[in-house]
Amino acid sequence: MISAGLPAGAAAGYGQHGFVLLSAAVDPAVLASLTADCDAVLSNSANRSSIEDFGGAVSSCHVPMLGYGSRATDELVVSDALCEVAERLTASEVFLDPLAVEAVSYGSVVPWHRDASTETLGVKFAMYLQPLLGEEALLILPGSHRKPWQGAEEVDRTGQAVALEPLPGDLVAFDLRLWHCNRGRGPRNQWTATYLTVPREPDEEAATRAWLREGENYDKCELGRRRWLNVDWIRSQRANPRWSRWIDSMEALGRHL
Repeated sequence: MISAGLPAGAAAGYGQHGFVLLSAAVDPAVLASLTADCDAVLSNSANRSSIEDFGGAVSSCHVPMLGYGSRATDELVVSDALCEVAERLTASEVFLDPLAVEAVSYGSVVPWHRDASTETLGVKFAMYLQPLLGEEALLILPGSHRKPWQGAEEVDRTGQAVALEPLPGDLVAFDLRLWHCNRGRGPRNQWTATYLTVPREPDEEAATRAWLREGENYDKCELGRRRWLNVDWIRSQRANPRWSRWIDSMEALGRHL
């Protein structure tokens, strides 16, 4: 499904900088399937969510993908290759957040932000379905996952942002606490999946529980033909040992399916 293993030094670089770009990581056949699936749901207005990112300042569309007929998605997120990459980057056992497997389309600037509102530990994989070149590049502040920043203005003033220009088939892996933004106008479509680390300390557990509680609010958002969480499909995966462990991890942290 994806290229096996990590380039030399990738895990160390990820720990230091908070991100890594995995070039041509997704198999061309899988890329074609994911692109077709994401394009189909993003072009269907009945699937569009009513989420208002940044108070409605960002034009975006989010569609949950897990367990809704995208075989490429369902197989990729549980594949040995992707899960092992997630565990090597985080140096921890991980579990998939089923709410954070999405097709996403942005049609506006996205200001500086980080995905975790608390110190939640985990890794997000994003694959863009169009080349992000020039003004459409993804801006990242290296190392910002390791320092408490006061907010977006302070991050912007550093002038130390790095521009990533991923191509379709590349995976951008980044720490959930990493500050990033995009000043392009789009459209920028992406496939994305997030893995949380199994907490080992009380403060890590509190942050992970907060992330999972926040995620429950997504099910209250308006969607057309699907819910954020396809609970019946997830329960049907219990026979898969990896899914069984993931469900147990979520339930131990208060997210009962």
